[in-house]
Parts: sequence; C-alpha cells; structure tokens
Amino acid sequence: MRRALTFGMLLMTLLSAAIAKPRTCGQLKGAIDGTAPDLSFDPGAELLAVVATHRDLCVPNHTTLAVLQAVFVHWGDGNPRLMNTPSWDCAAQAFREAFPCNSAPR
Repeated sequence: MRRALTFGMLLMTLLSAAIAKPRTCGQLKGAIDGTAPDLSFDPGAELLAVVATHRDLCVPNHTTLAVLQAVFVHWGDGNPRLMNTPSWDCAAQAFREAFPCNSAPR
C-alpha cells in the first residue's frame, strides 16, 4: 500500500507540474535542447507525465529520461511544421514512432 501511495503522489506531482500551463511542441523542445530555455516548468517532468498517462504508448520500462528527451528533440527536428501543436500530442506521437508496440517487449 505504501508503494502505491508513493507512486500515486509522484504521478500527481508530475501531472500537476506538466499541465499547469499548456505549452507547444516548440516550447517543450526549446526547453530541452536549450534553444529557448524556459525555467517556468520542468520539461523532463512533462515527458515523464506523457509516458505515464498515455496507455497506448509502448516505451520500454528501462528507458531513461535522457533517451526520452533525445527522442523528442530528434522527432521535433524532423517535424518543424508541428511545433505549434500541443506538447502532449507531439510528445506522444514521437514516442509512438520511436517505440512501436509491435517491437521489443516492455
């Protein structure tokens, strides 16, 4: 019970930090790659919240935050026309493309 409570508290912290202010893909990418630093939010927490809340994602359990950030920045570099879309939408899409569900086991 204690472990579940701790995970739940972590998830709520991540979610509240991530959804406090809607952002675009460009804002999230800029905060991660340093091209547009924004100290008003934690981009890592936002990416972790996307992974934690999108049940359709197949991100392997051992994936580090650094890998998630690299995947998102790489995806953003290849999709510049989508930088004005909501950050959660494009982050989820980046992870769907990088970690297809029919690939390696989670």
